[in-house]
Amino acid sequence: MGRAIIVLPPGVYDDAFAGARILAPLLLFQFQQASRWNRLPLLLGTPRVWLELTPQLLGILRGLI
Repeated sequence: MGRAIIVLPPGVYDDAFAGARILAPLLLFQFQQASRWNRLPLLLGTPRVWLELTPQLLGILRGLI
């Protein structure tokens, strides 16, 4: 299996979601491969996304109820 090093330009990590915007397609392609260990990076990144979106989701649910 090949390895790659990704060098991101300066300023990419100024925004919390900027790294995810760049790396998400790569993680999705890796997730589609058959090996169990290929899914680990995406599964490790998912809880952070849910932590960011949970307050917004709760606000929407409060507005509907």
